[in-house]
Amino acid sequence: MIKKLVKTDFSHLFIIYTSILLLCIVAFCIGISMLATSAIQNKKQDFIEFANAQYLHAASTMKKQNAILNGLTAYLDTQEQLTLEELKVYSDKILIRHPEVYQIQFAHFFPNSLLNTQETLYQEQNSNFEVKIFDPTQGLIKAPKDMPWYVPIVYVAAREKIPVEQTGLDLKTIPFIYEAIEQAIKLENRSALSIPFENFEGDQVIVMMQQSEGLTQSDEIFFAFIIVDTQILLNQTQYKKFPTNVAIYLGEEITEDSLLLTKQQPNNESKHFLSFNLPSFNYHRDFILGDKQINVEFSYQLDPSIFDYRLFGLFIGLFVILMIAFIGMFFNRLKVEKLKASQSQELYQLANFDNVTQLANRNYFFNAFSHALNIASRHKDRKVWLLYLDLDGFKAINDNIGHDAGDEILKQVSAELLKITRKGDTVARLGGDEFTIVLENRTDQAEITPLIDRIRDSIGAISHYKTIQIDLGVSIGIAEFSKDGNTITQLMNVADQRMYRDKRLRKSSANNDEIPHPNQLSAVKSIS
Repeated sequence: MIKKLVKTDFSHLFIIYTSILLLCIVAFCIGISMLATSAIQNKKQDFIEFANAQYLHAASTMKKQNAILNGLTAYLDTQEQLTLEELKVYSDKILIRHPEVYQIQFAHFFPNSLLNTQETLYQEQNSNFEVKIFDPTQGLIKAPKDMPWYVPIVYVAAREKIPVEQTGLDLKTIPFIYEAIEQAIKLENRSALSIPFENFEGDQVIVMMQQSEGLTQSDEIFFAFIIVDTQILLNQTQYKKFPTNVAIYLGEEITEDSLLLTKQQPNNESKHFLSFNLPSFNYHRDFILGDKQINVEFSYQLDPSIFDYRLFGLFIGLFVILMIAFIGMFFNRLKVEKLKASQSQELYQLANFDNVTQLANRNYFFNAFSHALNIASRHKDRKVWLLYLDLDGFKAINDNIGHDAGDEILKQVSAELLKITRKGDTVARLGGDEFTIVLENRTDQAEITPLIDRIRDSIGAISHYKTIQIDLGVSIGIAEFSKDGNTITQLMNVADQRMYRDKRLRKSSANNDEIPHPNQLSAVKSIS
């Protein structure tokens, strides 16, 4: 039998002190809301000014790159033929004048019929030149002779040293570059942009290209290229002062493939003792360059560093003082209430549970048995049995060994009964060596007999107290509701009579030195 606790309701305390707590929180929130609102609005204005300046920087930078590309194309338009040495001189001047230019390339689009002629021409100017294609499994390999058209890079000028093998690479074998080349042919002196990709150094770059009209001959087209490192789209100096989330996309559709530049605002929230959700700001604008729309997006997540911590410290200090006073009052009152509850629990324990075995006592037993009978009377299919137990040989243990031994034996008997019975059964000690068990949720009497046998075996197995051998047994009587009666008194009387009948049978068998038949000692048989 598990001890039951007296339910203690502290809800009135929580209502009172929660009300006080809410008043303190409301006062604290009102105090900081005006300060927080002002700080947020100031930061929002700073963000808009920063994002707009960065947008203008990105737009002007790309337009400047486009102007440089226009100059390269115009230079090609003035040439009668493509001379690599002249391209080198001109490209070096551009790289010196415009340090933001990452790389310059020139390409030649010609049919298969001119392959030998063009290779011979460019090999005269660069002995390493030959048209190559890019194969994913083999790398750079010589272009096959049966390809109908070629777009080889004939010259590369860059700030970093570029492998000579790149010269002659057929750009038609790189699909996204070739798509931009086809678009450039249609644009009539406007720039075409490729999708972003990583170069050999691992930087995110895009290709801007224009078709030259001056060098164009039948079945031949010339192109000027600029490789743009997308990092130049951001003013790094200003960004260090106001780091935000940045995303710049190429084209109307915002996808991972169209991402030109991305930077994430560093997470500084963990560095501050104020850590709560604050709003974020967003900024979006776009501009057109060549055949593409470029979308510029900025977002900024506020963090507590925008606030004046001296004022926050003052507010928090006052709030902490109020909370300490509040907690002190609450726990003092709670201590008093718990003391009252503890006293009530002790009284409940004394009134309902046996002090020696901690089983239910007579008072608890009668209440539980009455409750079980009330339920059974309303449900005709529900059965209730009462087992009345009396220990055999217990008086001799008390008289010969002492009451301490008797108490210990009672505890062992109680533990065995709790092991054998179910959780919903009520096991009680009425006093002395008398016990009762209220059995519920059993279907028929056939379930009771094995239970009684287990009770006899388990109690009979208690054979020693410390080093002293003892002889302990149990006499059991049983009554069934409503077969043997409808009231507690009736059922108790029947179970008591059957228990004494069982005790007489056991004594008679012991005196005759015979082993009684199980049917005689089962105590389940009804009195004739």
